[in-house]
Order: sequence, then structure tokens, then C-alpha cells
Amino acid sequence: MDFSRQWTEFALNAEVEHFGTARIAKAHNALMARVADLEEAIRTDAARYRWLRSQNWNDGVLGVVVNPKTSVKLGHDCPSHDRLDAAIDAEMVSA
Repeated sequence: MDFSRQWTEFALNAEVEHFGTARIAKAHNALMARVADLEEAIRTDAARYRWLRSQNWNDGVLGVVVNPKTSVKLGHDCPSHDRLDAAIDAEMVSA
């Protein structure tokens, strides 16, 4: 089913008559479960971002570097993507 379109009352009633309420309810429940998963992911990312923003350059464990290719020397660890998420999560737990 295409949930991206807007349903008119007539179209919704026709859909219910054709497919039955059980099938529509099942699709709705699956969609709402996906929405709940996305909401949790957004909350987690927002908490990580707020934590990272709260770090100070002089005493923070992690920080953001501008122009990392010229500012960071070989041998330094600059985590990104999943490694950055894991590093932030570990620091948030230990704080």
C-alpha cells in the first residue's frame, strides 16, 4: 500500500471495503512500529549531538576539528560514523 498519498474519505472507505479493516490495521501497525523505531533513533542522535556540543576544547574527551586534513597529525584518532557514535555512547555512560 502507498502511504505517501492523502486519502479522501471515499477512497479510504473503498479501500476498507476492498481489503478489509484487518489488512489496513496490520499495515497501520507496521507503519507505526517503524515510526516508533525512527523516533528512538532520532532521540539517540539528538542526545549524542547535545553531549558532543557540551564538550569544551580544553577539557573534553571528544571534540570537533575544523579542516582535519591539515589540523590533525598522523597517529591521532578521529572517529567518525559508527565509531564516533560508539565513542560518544561510551563517554556518555561513563559520565
